[in-house]
Amino acid sequence: PPPAPSILAFGQRPISRYNHDMNVSLFITCLTDLFAPQVGMATVQVLEHFGCKVDFPEAQTCCGQPQYNNGYPG
Repeated sequence: PPPAPSILAFGQRPISRYNHDMNVSLFITCLTDLFAPQVGMATVQVLEHFGCKVDFPEAQTCCGQPQYNNGYPG
């Protein structure tokens, strides 16, 4: 028999019981954006693959994580 379709085959409609139209506002931190942008892009791909509509809040700002990690209080 032919192999079962993969739910991770991007570009195809996923075979999933969770295939709903969902809106997701994704907060991408500056650390992700600067040091691992591929993680943010992969997150968007996975969410869109499962039928989510992804947006990025225009009002998002720095959460202060770099300063906090370097010992500066919030």
